[in-house]
Amino acid sequence: MLVPFLGKAFNIDDPLFLWVAQQITRDPLQFFNFNVNWYSHSMPMYEITKNPPFASFYIAAVASIFGWSEVALHSAFLLPAIAAVLGTYELAVMTCPRPGLAAISLLCTPVFLVCSTSIMCDTMMLAFWLWALVLWKIGLREKEPVLLLAAGLLAAVCALTKYFGMCLIPLMLLSALMQRRSWVWWLPAVVIPIVILTFYQLWTKASYSVGLLSSAADYAVDAKAIGGRKLLQNFVVGLSFTGGCILPTGICAGALWKAHRVALYLAATILLWVAIENIRELASLLNNVQGPWSWLGPWQLAAFVVCGGLVLILSVEELVNDPSSETVQLFLWITGTFLFAAFINWTVNGRSVLPMAPAVGILLARRVSSIREGLHRCITLYIPLAAAAVIALMVTAADCRLADSARTAADDTAQIVAGYPGKVWFEGHWGFQYYIQQHNASPLDIYSMRLHLGDAMIIPTNTANLVPLPSNLFSIQSEIRLQPNPILSTVCSSIGAGFYAAEFGPMPFAFGPVSADTYQVAVFNSAPVHNR
Repeated sequence: MLVPFLGKAFNIDDPLFLWVAQQITRDPLQFFNFNVNWYSHSMPMYEITKNPPFASFYIAAVASIFGWSEVALHSAFLLPAIAAVLGTYELAVMTCPRPGLAAISLLCTPVFLVCSTSIMCDTMMLAFWLWALVLWKIGLREKEPVLLLAAGLLAAVCALTKYFGMCLIPLMLLSALMQRRSWVWWLPAVVIPIVILTFYQLWTKASYSVGLLSSAADYAVDAKAIGGRKLLQNFVVGLSFTGGCILPTGICAGALWKAHRVALYLAATILLWVAIENIRELASLLNNVQGPWSWLGPWQLAAFVVCGGLVLILSVEELVNDPSSETVQLFLWITGTFLFAAFINWTVNGRSVLPMAPAVGILLARRVSSIREGLHRCITLYIPLAAAAVIALMVTAADCRLADSARTAADDTAQIVAGYPGKVWFEGHWGFQYYIQQHNASPLDIYSMRLHLGDAMIIPTNTANLVPLPSNLFSIQSEIRLQPNPILSTVCSSIGAGFYAAEFGPMPFAFGPVSADTYQVAVFNSAPVHNR
């Protein structure tokens, strides 16, 4: 399912991981000791990136052997994806009679496939998370200290891959306490990641004058406060991303609940649609969705929100029906991830929802195990799972085409400005920045750039961190319009899709008339400007 996307262009934060990996090849101990222009001015990398360096070390190791191409690096990141699916299977073996179904459920989620086609840290963190739990549970059961210590090391690596991995430590601690195992067996293993992360905090503070663990936490809190989204909106958007990203739960509702319950959920979708249409606070989430197809936005948002609610309902019901240590762990795993994604992280996005996907898959497999084989199972489970897989592949393909369009735009605009006499500047970041810089264009710097007559400025639309430019100083010379996706997108404000940041839209993906991405080439036509 991932092989067709091995040539996907680098996208979103992929360049940050690549640049850190390139720095690692030069100086492995000073992996963040360089500057990057990511917010329209030059900043130290340790102030920009809010992820630890382990994934970049992996990229550096792979690239030193196989090169820096998209195919080489995406192929290397198939390994964490495979490990995550197998880890889900092994963890499900301990908790449900149909572990294969849990693994397939993970594979059929849009969030897993989309995240696994990047070279960011999310799927890799998930793989370490799952295998740490597998070793932890086996070690507790067998009273095997070697496995417990291995689990502790994997938990540390998990947190050094993505800081959210630190949440694994209390889950491991809770599991040991609920099983009433002697602390002599497991306490040293819990201490390992705590000691390693404390050393990382102190070492980065000594190296960069700021501890990167605390810096990431401060950034999330400050960005959430600046965003100013209200509590209800955060809750609705969090449910929307949960429902859309973990799609199998909603699609397989017929297998998880009886017919009258499913009818209630359909009625809830209709009522929520009415609320979105009439309550200003909810309608404002879709302010950018306009045009003759604008009616589709509220319906999709309502459906995703109800599907997200079903994920939480499933976890609560399983906890009530079977309050075992395994179920408590799964419940806290899911609800903790939801609370982080909706209310703590700097924005709601698909990447922050990903960690709950294996736990939801395990609960789904446990719930449907009582359904007998036959026509009913086929209609309520197998066909919906196949539909979820198709939608997940469609979403992944749309995200891939969106990434590829930025690479195409960089090549096309570079050809346009090739004959211009002045220097070439550009706005925008993400994958477009990575590829346009390969054509020797320079990023706009609001503090230190100097413009001269004839300088060119490339201005994209569907990207992040744009700075409004005075129109009287620039004249538009040409414009490129690319339509990577006609009816489905992961990042498009005009249909409410914002997989990588809810600021673009309240849904992880959306169907509708996707607006074309525009890239303008403007020429500076005023007197020389410095720091303007």
